[in-house]
Amino acid sequence: MYVETDFALWRGDLWALTADGRLLRFDTRTGAKLREVPLALPQATRPLETAGDALLTTVPGGLARIDPYSGRVLWSKRLGQELGTYHTEAGGLIWARSSGRVHDRLHALDPDTGRVLTNLELHDFSGAGIAAIDDELWLTTVGGTVVVLRR
Repeated sequence: MYVETDFALWRGDLWALTADGRLLRFDTRTGAKLREVPLALPQATRPLETAGDALLTTVPGGLARIDPYSGRVLWSKRLGQELGTYHTEAGGLIWARSSGRVHDRLHALDPDTGRVLTNLELHDFSGAGIAAIDDELWLTTVGGTVVVLRR
């Protein structure tokens, strides 16, 4: 069994997405595999992340929320040509950075519905990371620039 290197802790268990599209659930104390379901999203890629009560994965150019017990897609949202990075712990929202034709964009999504609540054009390219620190959202670029957004 080949398991991707990205895992997510969700509801006290460890979840993993395999290269062949299966979602695995492991007991965090024993490491025993508890469940395996096929993911009804063949284009899903890493990473597997959580946002509140949502389990998320990336799809080409966007994000999708999945039901880990059935493998069903609860919502899928296309955000741009390519999804660079996303962070899931800022203000209860999903913050995702996507590339566009001219500039990158930062999107805030509702984790329950996938609805885009706001987005912002960024004047740089190639996001390397997003971190929430207090009331700020920090974005880094591969060129070494740090952008700080305040509420």
